[in-house]
Amino acid sequence: MRPFAFALLILFALAFPVTAQSSAFPYSPPTAPPPPDLFGVVLRLVGLTVITLLVCGGVIWWAKRATRKRLLAANTGGRLVLEGHLPLDARNAIHLLRVDGHPVVVTTDATGLKSIVPMQPTFDAALDAAEPETQAEPLVENGTPDSTPADPVPH
Repeated sequence: MRPFAFALLILFALAFPVTAQSSAFPYSPPTAPPPPDLFGVVLRLVGLTVITLLVCGGVIWWAKRATRKRLLAANTGGRLVLEGHLPLDARNAIHLLRVDGHPVVVTTDATGLKSIVPMQPTFDAALDAAEPETQAEPLVENGTPDSTPADPVPH
């Protein structure tokens, strides 16, 4: 410790003596409060926890119900209509939309939109557009066409 700081400390100690009890200021410490009732504290803790969880569950239930009504009301018309939703797991889903009367499949994952695939309105148009392949001859029971005789041993 520096000599100046030490001298300053001695000066304050001599100027302001500390006594154990001053007669000018009588002081008596207050009595200690009784210990809390352990059963009451635990009962209050459990009760407030249950009430808090019930309020949280009620808010979640109300939010889901309000969101569902709003989504159903939003699909009454317009250019974009949600027709179906298939959750694959907690983060992936397939959505079937109708955009201006055309079906569209949208896939999503944890990062957001994954793909958008426009679909044919019906399979009839796709089958009509496909070129017919040459018809194969009908097979008989042994797996060979009717026009050729069955050869049991290949050469």
